[in-house]
Amino acid sequence: MSYLDVHEMEMDYSGWFLKFRVDLFMLSEAYPDILFQDLFLFSMVCVVRGEPEEEAESCLVLKISGKVMI
Repeated sequence: MSYLDVHEMEMDYSGWFLKFRVDLFMLSEAYPDILFQDLFLFSMVCVVRGEPEEEAESCLVLKISGKVMI
């Protein structure tokens, strides 16, 4: 499997922890332009964090084939 792991730094700056694990195969099924000759072609633009008190989900912003997608 191919995964994109996104880590976040601990509040006390002592280390990193895994925040997200994105299955790139499932992402390539949703966005076929991401896969070219067995290579994943995308850029991660940023992570948008939800409000903790509202239990909103965070999401990744990706650039795929010149398009920005959330």
